[in-house]
Amino acid sequence: MNADFLSRAVKEYALHILYEEVTSFSKQELTLIKKHDELWSLNNSLIAGNEYFEDPNAFIEYYTEQYLYDNINYNLSDVEEGRNKLRSDIIKFISPKLVNKKKSSEELGQVWHQYSKKSGSLYRNIFDRKFNKGKMTLTRQLNRIVNKAKGKDDSRAFSKYAFESTNLFLRKMTEQASEHDPKEELLMFERDTDMLLIFDAVHKILSSPSSKLSKYNKKGLKIISSFALIDDYKIRSAFLSAFHRNDGLYSKYIYMQGYKYFFLFNFMLIPFLITFLRNMLCSQVPPLKDSRLINFNVDPSSYDELKRIHIKLSLNKLTKRPRKATLVNNIKIMEYIGKVISTEEYKEVFMSLYSEIKGIRIEVNRDIKDGDNFLSLIDSKFKEWIEDYIEEIRNDTNVAMHWLTKNMADDFMGISRLHMSKEKKITFKKLVNTFEAYFRKFDEEEVGEEYIKFLNEIRNRGWDL
Repeated sequence: MNADFLSRAVKEYALHILYEEVTSFSKQELTLIKKHDELWSLNNSLIAGNEYFEDPNAFIEYYTEQYLYDNINYNLSDVEEGRNKLRSDIIKFISPKLVNKKKSSEELGQVWHQYSKKSGSLYRNIFDRKFNKGKMTLTRQLNRIVNKAKGKDDSRAFSKYAFESTNLFLRKMTEQASEHDPKEELLMFERDTDMLLIFDAVHKILSSPSSKLSKYNKKGLKIISSFALIDDYKIRSAFLSAFHRNDGLYSKYIYMQGYKYFFLFNFMLIPFLITFLRNMLCSQVPPLKDSRLINFNVDPSSYDELKRIHIKLSLNKLTKRPRKATLVNNIKIMEYIGKVISTEEYKEVFMSLYSEIKGIRIEVNRDIKDGDNFLSLIDSKFKEWIEDYIEEIRNDTNVAMHWLTKNMADDFMGISRLHMSKEKKITFKKLVNTFEAYFRKFDEEEVGEEYIKFLNEIRNRGWDL
């Protein structure tokens, strides 16, 4: 594993997640900020407002009409009827509700708010509908691509469409507003489609010497596909590159050791790191005191919400904007794929990876117990436990993380479909018991120095906390 690349990718991802959190405001929050702007020494309505487009026209002017219109090409009028018609078509494409004349200005404002955040706006307002809605989509179910019972096989057409759409998306991301960071667009696109991972893997497989191809058997493709459970596309790429370069990792994944580290890293360490940074940043925010709210005659029923807004606005100023994402490597990958797209080998490798990732998506979304699936348990319950026991984790980080994953990582093999056993399922009860059993150990053990080591490591990586 390229430790420098991985640590940089994790740092960028963690800061991006925090940045998205502190720049996301509900319509009600923005109204309260504007109403009570005098509560803060700076003009915080500008801080929040800078992250949102006031109306659809502001969104259009930011990216330009021609750029947006060129990317739509979806059941729009072929006749140019001037600037107003062009803008009307774009707004209608974003959402027909925005041109509903029966809605009041307040109702239209509520509708627009869900499309108005600048970060991710191109994907949210344009490319999501372009790629994921209609007859041919990048999220198409397998049985709609290949159906042997009906004698249907659209795999060649689909694999070609996937390449053309992904290539178009990446190139359009390089053409849009120079000051706009496409990081959130890329994350949203990859969360929905997994295409960046797929084409990165296709490139590595098809460009590999024959000596390396043995690792890309059925089990090897399952291992690669499990990287789709990593949220960030750069971190996915780091795992894929390590697997590609290091022949020894194949056996480590097959015999579970690799998956233990994968589980530890992805579902424990990264969420803990984000929580740790969030708490450290929050600790630097001076509280908004009741006395100040009383002085400004604020309605007591708004106290709690204004205090939460105050923290978010303060963190907005403290959190560094992640550096702008670069797409040079992704563009080079697509250039290579473009040369082999007509081959049978490309179609087979692409469809194999797409099929395996779809299988994993089905597995992780399947209810395990009481309506909860694997990802919802990990995402919600684990965060709750981290919040409850963060001091204990800080004091003994290494031991905590390894202990927490020891019993659960084996079951994670079932999610990747490399190891299937009806008795090896992650359940709510097992998660609870695993966490509680570990934290009971702190009643009898002395506090270690792992928190200090961990804090120093974070500082060494560039976070000034």
